[in-house]
Amino acid sequence: MADAYQVGDIDMHTLVRGSGVPLVLLHAFPLNHTMWNTQIEALAARCRVIAPDQRGFGETPLGQKALTIEQLADDVAAPQISVPALAIVGEQDVLTPVDAMNTMAAGIPNCQRHIIPDCGHLSAMERPIEFNAALLEFLSRPGVLA
Repeated sequence: MADAYQVGDIDMHTLVRGSGVPLVLLHAFPLNHTMWNTQIEALAARCRVIAPDQRGFGETPLGQKALTIEQLADDVAAPQISVPALAIVGEQDVLTPVDAMNTMAAGIPNCQRHIIPDCGHLSAMERPIEFNAALLEFLSRPGVLA
């Protein structure tokens, strides 16, 4: 069951598991937080996994604002992320291309970026080995989980 958090004009439904340093997993378009079920269970032993349903998806309402990449970035940055962040995108993602990921990542302080070659929109599903390797490498960096 997900909790709801007020973010701007919406109640953002968010699944939270585990404890410690927060790890936010943002789902792909047009899915919801359940795309991360396998990763959530595995990672909750190491950190506090936060998996929101973004604006207009899953249990989170669309609200009054337009559904744009910039608005999604604003919604996620609203809680003022102040921990290291990693944005992963498939090189061939046409729904949320590299430029869009760069826009979202630019709104999050201290956000690292990783592009998975020869991969489309569902990088965690299309290239799970490469996705998990990038995530685990990020999590092992000094200061990320410490």
